[in-house]
Amino acid sequence: MAVDWLLQQWSPVVREKPIVRIACDGLSALQNSFHDTVLNPTQAQFDLVSTIRETLLLSPARWYPKHVYGHLDKTMPRHLLTWLEKRNIEVDAWAVEYRETLEAGSHLIAPNPRFFHEPAAMFVGGNKQSCLDDSFIQEIVSLPTLRKRWLKYNIVSEAAESEVDWHSVGRAMHALQAGIQRWTTKHSMGICGVGKFMKIWRFDTTDNCPCCGLFEDHLHVPRCLSLGASNEWDRRISALSTWLDLQKTEPSLKHALLLILNGVRDPSKPSEQ
Repeated sequence: MAVDWLLQQWSPVVREKPIVRIACDGLSALQNSFHDTVLNPTQAQFDLVSTIRETLLLSPARWYPKHVYGHLDKTMPRHLLTWLEKRNIEVDAWAVEYRETLEAGSHLIAPNPRFFHEPAAMFVGGNKQSCLDDSFIQEIVSLPTLRKRWLKYNIVSEAAESEVDWHSVGRAMHALQAGIQRWTTKHSMGICGVGKFMKIWRFDTTDNCPCCGLFEDHLHVPRCLSLGASNEWDRRISALSTWLDLQKTEPSLKHALLLILNGVRDPSKPSEQ
């Protein structure tokens, strides 16, 4: 973009359409920038790639991209390198110097302003987004409302929210089939086919547990003390324990998992041992 700006300044005195050869050690970056494939707003560095393409369309020059291998100074004598390969090493050195400057100022991410030929840009909290992250957009739109519900119904407190490894939870959820994801979400929120909601939805006239006769919500299901429910709980915990052994689960991890599950069954039991 800087080269294109210079060409625009010189264009009144340049009689022929100039030719510019640009090199990069990122092959995918060159392909995304100079090929006519359709760009997806969700792909990495969409803002930069789309700006480069827009700049190329408006440029008075003819551009020829060339791929060069990076870090050749580590494997070849400098005098054997081409002029473009040497320039690539210099640019890499500038990039390292810039990164070190950011780190020295306790900045982990470089500023990302809107480029002068950028077709469109999206800012969140004053920060420009380099691509359209639909999960991030969904989070900033829905999370405030969700937090209000958590507090209203005492589902997740402010203190507990910071203790949850949401990234790992997300990875675990996305590893499940779509139907299991919905089932897990509904049961963790308590909105499922238990007595409480069967009565609310008018599928039943009572909200009592069919096993013990007490009020049944989603928390009552693993805590029901009827003989049948207790036997089923013991059977499933035993099966899980056996499966964890077959998977060669680290003993302390197995102990922690079973301890947490038993805490769900009986909250009076200690969660740490």
